[in-house]
Amino acid sequence: MGRILSSAAWALSWTLLCGACVSPPEPADILAVGFRTPEQAFRTFQTATRLDNPDLELRCFSLDFRARNRISQLTWREGRAELYARQPWLRAGIAGAEVVDVRSSAGHARLRIDTAGGEYVVELVREDFAEAWAGSERVLDESIDWRTQTGVQPGAGERRWIFGRVAIPSGVDESAITEQRYGREWKIDDVGPLEAAGEAPPHRAQAPRRRLED
Repeated sequence: MGRILSSAAWALSWTLLCGACVSPPEPADILAVGFRTPEQAFRTFQTATRLDNPDLELRCFSLDFRARNRISQLTWREGRAELYARQPWLRAGIAGAEVVDVRSSAGHARLRIDTAGGEYVVELVREDFAEAWAGSERVLDESIDWRTQTGVQPGAGERRWIFGRVAIPSGVDESAITEQRYGREWKIDDVGPLEAAGEAPPHRAQAPRRRLED
């Protein structure tokens, strides 16, 4: 099932290395949740695992990872439950894992992770997105092309204007939009044991898609 056994299977079993004996994350870890750097994305995955929060775990994975492995929120939850029941001994050490090496280039990154159970390679990719909110409702959540849909426009004098451009979904009242976000996030694109990893990080497909998946 590919060079990493099956990326989804490794990711699920890797998640379950963080066992019931692991203490909950510190408040500072929860406040530090985010995806601005490869290391922060990995730490967020650790925090999600320690919280036993499958939704946040799934957010840590790239769109292509989910598409390649046909993972939805439902299948992720089911897969976790199956592994909990079948291999509870896997829950051992990821919460204490340490990043021992970081390499990044052109929107891809590779972390080498040292855990109690051995060494792993975590591949990450950078994803560009746009969000819009109407009060508490998220009305837009899409992948974008950062180079063509965001930028800096010169103004009068030394002024410069940051801009972002994305189509408003049909049926959304533009006057109701209260918040817009454009960003670049690092997401886990592959997980596997060190000895099984190749030299080059995987490259994701370029086809645009929505970020929200059931």
